[in-house]
Amino acid sequence: MNMANLPSRSATLIGLGLGLGASNCGYVDNLAVSVDDSRPTSSDSSSDESTAYETDESDEPSSTTTGTEPETSDDESETGDTLGCPPGTLDCPCVAETCEPGLQCEAGLCKPLPVCGNGVVETGEQCDDGNIDSGDGCEVDCSSTRIVQLTAGSQHTCILTEVGDVVCWGRNDHGQLGYGHVQFVGDDEPPAVYGVLPLVEPATAISASGTHTCAVLVSGRVTCWGENSDGRLGLGHLNDIGDDEEIDTLVPLDFGDEIEAVAAGFTFTCALSFTGAVYCWGTNTHGELGHGDTIPIGDNEIASSFNSFVQVGGAASNIRAGRYHACVSMSAMGVRCWGLGSQGRLGYGNTNNIGDDEPPSVVSTKYGDETITALAVGYDHTVIVDPNSGSARVRGWGYNYYGQLGVGSTVSHGDGVGPLEATASISGTVVSVAASASQTCALFDDGTLGCWGGNGSGQLGLGSTQHLGDDELPSSAAKLSFTAPVVQVTMGSSHACVLLDNQDVHCWGSNTSGQLGHEGVDAIGDDELATDVGPVPLFE
Repeated sequence: MNMANLPSRSATLIGLGLGLGASNCGYVDNLAVSVDDSRPTSSDSSSDESTAYETDESDEPSSTTTGTEPETSDDESETGDTLGCPPGTLDCPCVAETCEPGLQCEAGLCKPLPVCGNGVVETGEQCDDGNIDSGDGCEVDCSSTRIVQLTAGSQHTCILTEVGDVVCWGRNDHGQLGYGHVQFVGDDEPPAVYGVLPLVEPATAISASGTHTCAVLVSGRVTCWGENSDGRLGLGHLNDIGDDEEIDTLVPLDFGDEIEAVAAGFTFTCALSFTGAVYCWGTNTHGELGHGDTIPIGDNEIASSFNSFVQVGGAASNIRAGRYHACVSMSAMGVRCWGLGSQGRLGYGNTNNIGDDEPPSVVSTKYGDETITALAVGYDHTVIVDPNSGSARVRGWGYNYYGQLGVGSTVSHGDGVGPLEATASISGTVVSVAASASQTCALFDDGTLGCWGGNGSGQLGLGSTQHLGDDELPSSAAKLSFTAPVVQVTMGSSHACVLLDNQDVHCWGSNTSGQLGHEGVDAIGDDELATDVGPVPLFE
């Protein structure tokens, strides 16, 4: 499900490691938030700088005199004038370290100013791939493409770059990749083969879930594409978008309240504004929209025309959406969840639905006087990082059949039968969490990653397909340590991806649709460690 990392709202995103709170995953880590731009960039030097300035000596005038040509004095030779090389001009000496317009002084000689797009890495450029396209590894200003957010749907993955471009790959049967066709991407071609999505304006945050994807635009509006049953795209109809049309034809949803983050649930979507208001649309069978009824929104009306926000009892700071439930965290007010209550996924000690005939605000919040900055919602379970537990422990509740709560058993928590909540048995200080269909991952303050729960496709990255946490403790397994610290993690139904602080992206787990981006469909992590496989070849 899409996300552990993400967030603190003020982190203009999800700063994990960069200040990120929790990154939604798959259908969970579906949240999108704007991101801090302090993360490091990677450089791509394609050729030696000196090649840009090679000259043909045959073009230079000879300094040898012949016939009756007057001899030049040593003083005249030193000026270079008689050599046809006036100071301050191309390939001639600089004048007080200055040159004519269009030239710059380098090592005492006047050289052309760098030209981005000529295929030569020149002074002041991080890269130059010979074009001025965006989102291909080298931006239009010859700076390296910098990734600021990852998100994962059921079987697809997307990245958001610093300049607001979005690239997606994996399963595409409903147009969830947004390229105007239904061809899978990444199964036999590079992830970025189709370039960046044709959004109407740059994006600031993204979120993917089962079979749809959403983006917050720089204007504070929201646009979604992919499967549209029950109106999860919020467009007032049920037609899929992105399967046979360009998504730049969409009119973004404008709530009249600038949106900061979006959380794509399995069949519904929620958005969080900078004012802390929450708006939800799509399916509503279990009250997942939080309006005190079970009427869907967005199937025959534009979602933004429904002028009512979810009554969560305060200003929300983070939001996450799962399969049939959603949760928010609020400053000094803990966590509040609504939607389907089975297996105790809402954490209230029962299995009652919330939001189907009452607003979420009628129930007490969990951790009522605390500020929870790391929150993740899986298919059927919920996890948080408790910052007041000494070493920032992971607490969770809900379905636990695969050991996704990390306590060495399969007993559900929060349903009124089992304990109210679980504390995952892991060591270290956790800064972010992600949850998905049947697994949970924790990002530690040292940049390592620990995952537990379901592992049928190797999505835990441990080199096996044995579940972890169902009859043994997660602490019994080694943490994943990559070539650089992990700063963000996202999870799909049965795959996971991380962003490293050197800008590498690594993915592992199920790969039936090319969601790992390695130009094939072989799983990774089932018989090799996730750390033993190289990064996703995003821009090759």
